[in-house]
Amino acid sequence: MKNKSPGKIIRLLILVLLIFAVLPFGLWELKKTHPILSWSRDDSNRDTRTKGLLAWPFLNLKGTPPGQSQPVPVAASENEAFLAADREKETAFRQGFFLSDGHPLSGESHSLYRVLLEEFLHVKKTGWSVLYKRDSDALLEFSNEDGRRIVLRGGIHFSGLPPSAEYKGRRALIHQRIPIYIPGDTAFISSSVDLHLTSDGESFLVREGIPLKIPLLLEQDEPLIHTGLTTVDLEHSDIDPGNYRVSGKIGYRSEVSLFRTGSEEKLYWRIIVPWIRDQIESAASKAVPESPSMTEVHSFSTRGSEFYQNTGGVSKPFFIKGINLGTALPGKWFTQFPQDELVYYNWFSRMKDLNFNTVRIYTLLPPAFYRTLGLFNERNSVDPLYLLQEIWPEEHPPQNNYLDPEYNAVYQEEIKLTIDAVHGNADIPSRSGRAWGRYRTDISPWILGFLIGREMEPDEVSQTNSLNDYSYKGRYISAEKGPSTEGWLASSCDSAVSYEIAGYGVSRPVGIVSWPTLDSMTHPLEWKDPELDGKSPYNDRAQVDIRKITMTDSSFGGFFGAYHIYPNYPDFMNNQESYSSYRDEQGSFRYGGYLKEFIQTHSGYPALVAEYGLSTSAATAHINPDGYNHGGLTETEQGEGIIRMTKAIQREGYAGAVLFEWMDEWAKKTWTTEPFMIPYDRQVLWHNVLDPEQNYGIIGMTGSSRLGETIFKQDETGESITLWGSESHLYIKMETPQSWKEGTRIYLGLDTNSLTTGLNTLPSSTPVFSPRGLESLVTIDMDSGITRFFNAGNYNFSTLQFSGSQSEAPQFKEVKVLVNRSYIDESGRAHPALISDWGELKTGPLDEPAYSLLKGEDSFTLRIPWGLMNISDPSQGRVLYDLRKFNSAPLRDEIRTMKTDGISLVCVIEDSSGRTRIIPGNSGTDGESISFAWSPWNVPAYEMKDKKSVPLLKEYLGSF
Repeated sequence: MKNKSPGKIIRLLILVLLIFAVLPFGLWELKKTHPILSWSRDDSNRDTRTKGLLAWPFLNLKGTPPGQSQPVPVAASENEAFLAADREKETAFRQGFFLSDGHPLSGESHSLYRVLLEEFLHVKKTGWSVLYKRDSDALLEFSNEDGRRIVLRGGIHFSGLPPSAEYKGRRALIHQRIPIYIPGDTAFISSSVDLHLTSDGESFLVREGIPLKIPLLLEQDEPLIHTGLTTVDLEHSDIDPGNYRVSGKIGYRSEVSLFRTGSEEKLYWRIIVPWIRDQIESAASKAVPESPSMTEVHSFSTRGSEFYQNTGGVSKPFFIKGINLGTALPGKWFTQFPQDELVYYNWFSRMKDLNFNTVRIYTLLPPAFYRTLGLFNERNSVDPLYLLQEIWPEEHPPQNNYLDPEYNAVYQEEIKLTIDAVHGNADIPSRSGRAWGRYRTDISPWILGFLIGREMEPDEVSQTNSLNDYSYKGRYISAEKGPSTEGWLASSCDSAVSYEIAGYGVSRPVGIVSWPTLDSMTHPLEWKDPELDGKSPYNDRAQVDIRKITMTDSSFGGFFGAYHIYPNYPDFMNNQESYSSYRDEQGSFRYGGYLKEFIQTHSGYPALVAEYGLSTSAATAHINPDGYNHGGLTETEQGEGIIRMTKAIQREGYAGAVLFEWMDEWAKKTWTTEPFMIPYDRQVLWHNVLDPEQNYGIIGMTGSSRLGETIFKQDETGESITLWGSESHLYIKMETPQSWKEGTRIYLGLDTNSLTTGLNTLPSSTPVFSPRGLESLVTIDMDSGITRFFNAGNYNFSTLQFSGSQSEAPQFKEVKVLVNRSYIDESGRAHPALISDWGELKTGPLDEPAYSLLKGEDSFTLRIPWGLMNISDPSQGRVLYDLRKFNSAPLRDEIRTMKTDGISLVCVIEDSSGRTRIIPGNSGTDGESISFAWSPWNVPAYEMKDKKSVPLLKEYLGSF
């Protein structure tokens, strides 16, 4: 056989080389688009960064890169930084995936942008970073953004080797600067940095407060989105991944990088790229597919006294089972809206789980709310959560006149902005006290209706009517004969309907908001209040009558009234005897009596009970004859009462019921507590469990810290007392080695202001002297569990005395608060005022606000609401202290306060024969006190939990 010529062999080798050179490119061209990454939505603001190191693996898979962070320069305005972050979130949530490297979180980006991005990724930058250096010695240099610098030396604090990381068995060294992050609650570390520390090195970092576990790769996998962060700065890397139109390149470069010791490429190809590829599959369940318009599927209208849902040409009655959402989380005011989509998503999921079909909001919320609602409903298109969108007019119109030209113009503009926003068509510039931003999510298919107005004050209605002679005839809604207030409401409703039809070709039902104070009925008991001296009473001074508003053209979605109706206010709800004749399966029910009378004044339009509910506060601010008081109810009583009210609402023909409210809001106030929360601008930092308005939620928000813990152990008896504070209470726990003997009574004296004022005698059977002046006293009968709280006679907020002077405080007094005024009934008979004893502390489980004492055989835990002890601001350790005399309720921030070091406790244990002993101290002798020191806070910790009313409501709402 003849040998092949060298020329042929060379040509063959060249051919093989050409095939191998061209084949990867050809295979890439033949590759199908990655099914997970093929989805995208047109967004002119989206930047895929096709040359970026994060985007390269996606492009190599022939897919669309996910949303990625685009650094916003430090010189940008806060408005630009906010909008830039929001644009990225909009794209990311649509794709269900988001990646970032460390560059956008660096000091080169605007501070607000960094904060928003960290919140989105659920990570927190510590300010520290670490860099490995090797000159004559191996060093780990830790630098802080505040200028601090710490150096760890090789052979002493660490092995001397460079930092390394591992991902799925593959390791690489890191020669870049590594910023140090802490993962949040929902983030987790998928690869961490090994600094090869010695025990000395670990101790060194612990002393400096530097985490020992340093993340390289962080992830977050939530229902809406999967996010990833590689903490190193890839933007400034020298890596050039080259052409992405090549198949097999990742595997090749991963192996070749083995031979490039110390190269950044090794870290990139062996760890970061495989990690990115592993994340891609997680996008499958997150990306939202394109969906057809839901306008026809989820349209609503009103007819007669009902709402109707129109589905595929079929119309059927729709009963609104709603929940009011106040968004003020603990530590925040009402206008400090959450910006975290995950917060809203979790709320929406729980609302649907509890069988609510509608959420009502009071004002325009940030884009994150609507973005999340749209995503949630697209994922739950068969059974979505509908929205009642209120358009809130500002409070305190000039001269109490809604028709003030400037005031009215501002409100008409707010109507237009809100309608544009819910249609995903608004760019609202930064503004104080109102939501703003870039609204790109159209949630209008799920809007059940718009609410116009708010709870109007009687003086505002009266003044608007007296200052104007205004009637209105509109295209859809008119008030041609009614008072000026009805004319203003009609014009505002007509404006909303007209604007939505003209701009978007659709319309939703529109309704006015009101409350019993402005009902069209007369309530004689209000007119006979002896305190008014013949003046018109507040709760029967003015009327707003929906019957004076007409539909000029009924071709739009419809018109309705939305009313806030509670069982305990106004007083005529309690005092008008005709309401007590109403009966349900449980007997007399005044609330049902009012509902029945009111609905008869509402012919022609649906009436929606847009607020109703019961509070689980520890104290009562108003007494209802049927037991549905303003506060002071257990969580079970809350649930049972709400169900009873809902049944009455259904029975009397209302169009729906919207419960107040979703969660407890610490930003709320009640007239019984407002004057004593000082300074008022810090009240959101602590939970006033005495305040009914702060405890209406079915989701409880309770302080969860364990601050200033002090433990005292009595060696002689083995007894111990532990004191600590939370954002809600002062806790006192006592344990004894043996069971409590029959007839045992406990006396707890509290010194809250660290002064010599107060009482020095504890009123046990044998009076016990205390070296400290005591402002408060708790007595516990260990047999019955009956627990009573007292304040010193001249240091008692219920009597408006705040000095604690010994000469004027001879004994401890009960804390009794006026909650219902006296009145004269229609027969002329006088009824006395009602007083609530706030010092009656209930025994029961300490997982709800109503209870204060948990009693065991050999221990008890007592918790005392801060406000009960005249604590005006526990977050700063401030107490009420004012030598002045007050003859009427003080105004907000009027009472003077003082800062104290803490609270001191003296405990006396009395047996059945009257013998006493003191803790602390030796048996039979006077003792000193146990001190609790304040631990101030500016950011509260809290626990969010279902109240015991939740399972009751879930079962009931699911039954119809």
